[in-house]
This record gives sequence, C-alpha cells and structure tokens, in this order.
Amino acid sequence: TLWVADQIVPMRPGYGMHLWQMAGQLLIAERLWLNTIKVVAMRSEAIVLSNVWWPVNIGNSSYEKALTLWMNCSLGFLTIMFQRTSTRGGWVGIKKADLKTMPVLDVRAISAEQLQALADLFDELADVEFKRLPAMAECAARRRLDDGVSAILGLPDLSGLRRLLATEPVVANGRL
Repeated sequence: TLWVADQIVPMRPGYGMHLWQMAGQLLIAERLWLNTIKVVAMRSEAIVLSNVWWPVNIGNSSYEKALTLWMNCSLGFLTIMFQRTSTRGGWVGIKKADLKTMPVLDVRAISAEQLQALADLFDELADVEFKRLPAMAECAARRRLDDGVSAILGLPDLSGLRRLLATEPVVANGRL
C-alpha cells in the first residue's frame, strides 16, 4: 500500500518491484532550467529512482562514468540541446522516448584504455563543483572535462563550442 494525502491507496501486487526494475545509477535530467542547472547527467553510488531524473541501468560502472562525462561535455550537451522539448524558454524537458534514440558515445566501441581513462577522469571530477551552464565558457571544471574527453578520444579542442553554447539564447536566458 501507499500513503497519499492521508489515505491508503492499494498498489498492484509486485508494483514496487516493477518500479525498482527501472532504477539505475546513471541519471539524466528529465527537466532542465538551462540557466540554473550545472550538470545534465550524474552517477550515483547507489541504485536510485527519481521523479526529475531519468535513471538508466547499465550495470557497468565504467560505462556509466564514461557516459556521464559524455553527456556533460560540450558535445553531449549539444546533443541534448537537439533532443530537448522546449516548454518555456530555458525550461526544457527530455522525453524518455528521445533518450532511447539519442546519439551518444558508444562506450562499447572505444578501447579498454580509453574507457579506463574516461572512468579515471570521472573520478577526478566527481567532487568538483561545476558552474551553471551559462558560465560554462569560464568554468575550469567544464574546461577540464572537455579537454580530458578530447584528449582521450582524439577529438579537436571544444573550447569554441563551449563558448557558443554558453551564449546560446535558450541557455543564457537572453537574446541573440
């Protein structure tokens, strides 16, 4: 049973187990207020459920760490900007169906050394505070994230993209 507004609401048998099957450690924002949010994905040490983050259960901590980095780097954030559903200016949502088709780094296709380097970078940045997205151009943590992902995956410098994303009107809550 479930308590709701001082009433007992019977739950279907097994519904709690059904919910826990959707729990995960990789969390991707379901709703974002772009001018205040700092990260669009995170990884929890515990398996969790949320009502504002989409939990993703991969079952491989290195994959989860690499994908968390990817979603938060400038290229990953650009992908989220393409997939977003605008609701009111900088208030956007990510639909579950869009997550299933969102292009992301194929962590199964990179080398074991690259995967380990991404997991190590995640561990290095896990407790570092990121600035809000409109300040991403000056954020030392985000610069370290982009530089690290670029170096590990052999990508070009992402600083120009990071500057453009920071000034994007929906992100900066401003005009062109």
